[in-house]
Amino acid sequence: MGAVVTHRSPWSNWRITVTVLFLLAVGLTALKDVANEMQHDMSAGQRVAALTELTYAIAGLLAAVGYLRRAPWARPALYVWCVFSTFTAGLATIVWGHADIKSAIGASAGGVIISLLILWVTKGQLENPEIPV
Repeated sequence: MGAVVTHRSPWSNWRITVTVLFLLAVGLTALKDVANEMQHDMSAGQRVAALTELTYAIAGLLAAVGYLRRAPWARPALYVWCVFSTFTAGLATIVWGHADIKSAIGASAGGVIISLLILWVTKGQLENPEIPV
């Protein structure tokens, strides 16, 4: 007699749930922010910051969908989100907040910590969602 295989709901795993909700919230907020920023005259640096913000918004939304589907491309999308969200944190501090380089480094360090936490929470979550009963 063979084993019966069932499919888990992606929402049954707290790690996936937390990651998806976080990426959706951050991604949708970033899209809204970029739309607001585009309504103003921007310097070259602000345009670059808006582009990096748009990139991490799209990458985060793709990663969220990928983790829900347990798609193999979810992890690379999350890596893109990590790089661009960290870069944007530092760049936006300078071009929008007119802060100094120390503040930008601090903001980027915060981005690194958040990125590492998300990578740790999602580690191993793309394995086969089938479990023997």
